[in-house]
Amino acid sequence: MSKYAYLDWLDFDLAISRLYDRYKGMEFSGIYGVKRGGLILAVALSHQLKLKFLQKPEKNCLWVDDIIDSERTFNKYKGKCKEYCCWVSKKDNSKYFSLLLSKKWVVFPWESAKYTDIKEDYRKYVERIT
Repeated sequence: MSKYAYLDWLDFDLAISRLYDRYKGMEFSGIYGVKRGGLILAVALSHQLKLKFLQKPEKNCLWVDDIIDSERTFNKYKGKCKEYCCWVSKKDNSKYFSLLLSKKWVVFPWESAKYTDIKEDYRKYVERIT
């Protein structure tokens, strides 16, 4: 069994559809995406929900990230936004919504499946959390 979970663009489209269904009709001042992976999700979702993309989080915004693993980034923003969501999380937490729960190292579609440094990134991640 592989220690990697590969997500593709079809998975991305399905994730955006599910997030749209969850948040449509809710009132937000806009969408804030955490820099790097969260930006991609946030921009796509902002188009779907017809909400402005924010440069900084606001009290009444939807906060989006691609993955929540250690919760360090999430904890920096906790209490600053109205709602929090991610595509993948490493653990279940009622403070944010996650589409997928996975303990595997996730390779997102914007990361090449042939990405040569994936093993090194994974090694550094394991080193950091142990």
